[in-house]
Amino acid sequence: MELPGRRFAAGETIYSDWYPRGGDNLILRAENIDSNGSPTVTIKVYTKNDDETGDGDIILSDAVTGDEWSLSLASTDSIKTGLLTSGKSTSGIDGMKQQVRLVVEITGTGTNTWMLARVFPLIS
Repeated sequence: MELPGRRFAAGETIYSDWYPRGGDNLILRAENIDSNGSPTVTIKVYTKNDDETGDGDIILSDAVTGDEWSLSLASTDSIKTGLLTSGKSTSGIDGMKQQVRLVVEITGTGTNTWMLARVFPLIS
């Protein structure tokens, strides 16, 4: 799963296809190629089993507090890498199911706020 060189406009939400989880850990990388205004691209990871329908469950960074894990790419960043690992006992990744998908949200102010960004294939 990757989103190669796509222009994201503020206010958009992009959903990737579901794809099989490859392992217990996940590496996510995103690159800011160009931007206008002050956009922020936030990438969240959702998971579900093969026999489940719907949007799935969001991966948490802390299952105790309910904090959602995400990778944020700001207009001042060039490239960001995020690692999801099952090493922490409170990590939501412990509950990662058979399939995963990305949800990309773009925020910013102004009428012409956008980011040309690339999301590299997940490593899991």
